[in-house]
Amino acid sequence: MKITPSIAIICLVAGISLSSCSAAAEALPTATAMPPTATVLPTKTPVPTDLPTDEPLVDIVLSNWNGIPVMPDAVSGQEYFGDYRFEVKQSAEEVIAYYQEEMPALGWEYRPDMVGSPSEMVFSHQDVYVFFMIAPEGEHNFVYIHLVQQ
Repeated sequence: MKITPSIAIICLVAGISLSSCSAAAEALPTATAMPPTATVLPTKTPVPTDLPTDEPLVDIVLSNWNGIPVMPDAVSGQEYFGDYRFEVKQSAEEVIAYYQEEMPALGWEYRPDMVGSPSEMVFSHQDVYVFFMIAPEGEHNFVYIHLVQQ
């Protein structure tokens, strides 16, 4: 049989292919575990002792809080987690009437479009909003004041 150049090329290519397949069939070396470089030790995380509680931090009746008037007949008042709350003997209707008269006189606009319930009021002035919420407690009402700046 005469070997032609095309048969020689085919045999050469087939031989190279087979030899590379046999190399792939050999077992690959296994990875060895590396010793740890650092040891993780559990630590005890200290528990903060200055966490806020549900109790108010300051009990003082103010005449105004951040420029917002506090009803003159307030019987108690507290700075309460960045807000202010005070207690009055007046009815919710009297509280609402007081603020609907006082706030516009100080340049605040009543925003009934932002009110979710009859015990809430919202006023705005430029880019600042003040939210009032009245919460009954026995024969008294707590009035919560919250300021938001846009």
